[in-house]
Amino acid sequence: MAAIDRSYLSSIERGAQNPGIVSILRMTNAMEMTATELFAEACL
Repeated sequence: MAAIDRSYLSSIERGAQNPGIVSILRMTNAMEMTATELFAEACL
């Protein structure tokens, strides 16, 4: 749903790569939340 390659998403989840802003926005859009909500959830 986020139009992000599975291997790239996996590397983000493992902490091997940091997502760019476009990837963050794609992921939050797929999860039906805002980037602000995501960062608040992560205490960032």
